[in-house]
Amino acid sequence: MHRFNYNKKSTFEMLAVRAMKNGMEIELTEPVASDIQLGIENFDVQQYYYVATDQYGGPKMGEEELNLVSVSLTDDRKKIFLNIEGIEERKVIYIHVKKPFKSQNDQALWSTEAWYTMTKKPQ
Repeated sequence: MHRFNYNKKSTFEMLAVRAMKNGMEIELTEPVASDIQLGIENFDVQQYYYVATDQYGGPKMGEEELNLVSVSLTDDRKKIFLNIEGIEERKVIYIHVKKPFKSQNDQALWSTEAWYTMTKKPQ
C-alpha cells in the first residue's frame, strides 16, 4: 500500500488537450520557460482507430503519422497549438512530446503522451 502526502507543490503537466479547427491545443499547468523555443521537432503526432471485438480492446488499425505543420505558443506560454494536417473523425489522435521541456519554475514536464478521440472535428 502506498500513501501520498501533499507537498503543496504544483506539477508541470498537460492540463487539457482540445480539438481545434486545424489542429490540437495543449493547455499546461504552468508556463513554458521563456528561454525555450518549441518547434515541430518537439512533437510526434499519429492517428489510428480500433476495430470492435468481443474481447476488451482490440488491435490498432490504420496507424499513420500526421503532418505537423507548425507549433505556436500563446503569449502567456501556457497553451501550445499544434497545426496538424490530415486529422480524421472517429480516430484516436496520439500526441507524443519527444523532446520534453521545462516550465518557468524549472520543472520537467510530468507526462509526455496524450490521447484524444476525435469523434467530430470542430468547424
